Amino acid sequence: MENPAQKGKTETGKEKKAVRRSSAKKRQIQSEKKRIANKAVRSCIKTKVKAFRESASTQSLVTNEEKLREIYSLSDKAAKKKIFSRNKVSRIKSRLAKRMRKASSAAV
Repeated sequence: MENPAQKGKTETGKEKKAVRRSSAKKRQIQSEKKRIANKAVRSCIKTKVKAFRESASTQSLVTNEEKLREIYSLSDKAAKKKIFSRNKVSRIKSRLAKRMRKASSAAV
């Protein structure tokens, strides 16, 4: 059930524009669905990166490599769908690889 105070607003609280054409209404619905899906992908990647950073020095090297591989895959897919820019993805990957090298050299 929708809150009466939120009627006509999106999830972020912004006012929805009243559209007249059916194609514009359809486009608005598609955009909202895409925005919510993209938000979920961004959140998932951020959570996994945070978990990797916290566990980089404490967990085993094999576990960290698996986590890193998963993050690489998810972030590349996000770049392909244009959720993140290519530069942001390569920056994330570079920083995580650097942290991984640092943790592996400290473990040896």
